[in-house]
Amino acid sequence: MTELLALRQGAPLPSSWKVPQPAQGVPVGQHVARYLRQASQAVGAAVARIRPDAGARVPVLDPGPWEAPGSVTPGPAGWFALAVETGRSGFRLGGRPVAAADLAQAIWHCSRWRGRPVLLVTQRSASTDRVGPALHQLAVDLGAPVYASDAGIRFTFGRASTDGLFWCWRPGGGDEPEPAGHVLPPLGRVRVRPAPPGRVPGRPAPTGRVPARDQQPPSPVPSPATTAPGTAPSPVDPAVPSPVAAPEAGTDLPLGAAFEVQTLTLPVVELPRPDLGVQRMVLTEFDVPRLELDTCRPLVADPEAADPATSALAAVTLTASVPAVATLTGPDTTDAPAAGPVTTEAPTTGAATTDAPANGVGVGPPPVPPADRGAAWFGVRARTDEADRERLRTVLGWKFQAHSRTVARALSLHPGLRSAVGAHDVMAGLVTVLALLDGVGERVNGALRGGGTPDEDVQLLARCACAGLEQLPAVGGPVFAAVPAGLDVTRYRAGELLVEPAFTTVSCHGGSEGDAGRYAIWSATARRLDQLGIADGPGVRAGRAMFAAGSRFAVLGVDEGPDGAPYVLLREVVSGHRDGAVDERVAGKLRDALAAQPQRAAPAPLPWPLGLAAGDRPFALEPGPGGA
Repeated sequence: MTELLALRQGAPLPSSWKVPQPAQGVPVGQHVARYLRQASQAVGAAVARIRPDAGARVPVLDPGPWEAPGSVTPGPAGWFALAVETGRSGFRLGGRPVAAADLAQAIWHCSRWRGRPVLLVTQRSASTDRVGPALHQLAVDLGAPVYASDAGIRFTFGRASTDGLFWCWRPGGGDEPEPAGHVLPPLGRVRVRPAPPGRVPGRPAPTGRVPARDQQPPSPVPSPATTAPGTAPSPVDPAVPSPVAAPEAGTDLPLGAAFEVQTLTLPVVELPRPDLGVQRMVLTEFDVPRLELDTCRPLVADPEAADPATSALAAVTLTASVPAVATLTGPDTTDAPAAGPVTTEAPTTGAATTDAPANGVGVGPPPVPPADRGAAWFGVRARTDEADRERLRTVLGWKFQAHSRTVARALSLHPGLRSAVGAHDVMAGLVTVLALLDGVGERVNGALRGGGTPDEDVQLLARCACAGLEQLPAVGGPVFAAVPAGLDVTRYRAGELLVEPAFTTVSCHGGSEGDAGRYAIWSATARRLDQLGIADGPGVRAGRAMFAAGSRFAVLGVDEGPDGAPYVLLREVVSGHRDGAVDERVAGKLRDALAAQPQRAAPAPLPWPLGLAAGDRPFALEPGPGGA
């Protein structure tokens, strides 16, 4: 046959196609088979070194954007979130169709799974009537609950929320899922439960033989968690038993005995986590009587007083500043006997009730009514809630997105701002600080200084701004601000304690030009704004700072500066303790800082006198009731 083909083609055939002769060695077919076998072994060994437990059909799961380091929207804590495409025919990863068994194997071999419940972030909303069988098959093959939503999913504060509902497919359930609410809370610390050794998703579990003790389980699954109304139920089916200690390796038991050993369960006691949050207690408002010693009346004891208690009260005159004025007076022969009862009626005219005593001693200061204790103001404290970011988006409108980009750029340039967040939302706090500098501050400060109760939007902006200022670095040194036009700086008296209810923006330089009065303040908690891109001119100390609402200042005096302009020397008081020696040292440092100021324009004047309300009336030292 070989010679016939050669004659018809008119050319000799290759020698390798001829029938091998005994002297020509091994046939070519055996060489090809050997080469293919060696290549297959080499590829298999390489795959085994890279992924020992992965087969040729196991795809690699890429991490989602919420798993990237430093992500602004991290995924929910305690959940394994996976972005896939779903359809009636199954799943798609990277544009390729993937069966439920293959997806279960990929999740099983993924090092980031760690037995957590699976949350599928579907690019198309997963409706239960189309993909229910596929999701249930994934839960059965994986041996863990699978969650999906019928609407878009948002990740905020370690939680997953949706406008629709979350649905849960359990391994022991049917194709019909269970509703899991609108929010998937963080599961916290996940307690693992070993799975039977040799169990692979998508394959039937071996029966009739108890696994060895020294075998390592391939992956854990989470423990059950308690549920609350409106949140997801326990991610683990309570009917799924937890394995316990098995007999010695290699022991063959009947199928019934092995099943009984594997279904032994131990009770899990869930202890409630204590609430360590500090709750603010609001007490009802009441007027405390103010007792004052009247030094203008002589201390005369009545020897004829029969009641010792009446004699003790007659020795000292006490005036109580209450709505119904009660005056306890000493003996006076003009109106009433010394042993007479104490009257609680309003005082009338006469020698016993007038401020001028009969002996002609100088008139003392009258009792201070409640209206003269200081102007009322609204107090706020630093606090952020979970829904504040969405509320700020509604209040600020398009400015929220613009300020968010500025904050994101500042966080990338200054990563240390993230470590100072604490329990506050970094984005909501810093965005509100920028909003105060962009026109919102006039509305917020006016409401805080007004004395009434601001609306909810102002309270939201105020407490979020306080939280944002706590994330910025503090200024420990002199800061400056110009006084409002037309203010008489002699209104400030040395030794006086002032409270400023509003957010006060100051400058890190005082300038030496102009004859307007200025504030020279020794700061302890003012926060620098230069890391947010808020500068006030070139130089190392150039820039602006901001005092939080409710800051306290002690007046050290009013001096004439080097340029002839009057300066009000102030020191920020943090602990409430006053020390005269410290005040003297701080005043000297402020004078030195004023003398060293470069030739520069004066800072912008404040829109209000610091610590003074309308009519140059100081604010009360304590805020009014109902603070935020």
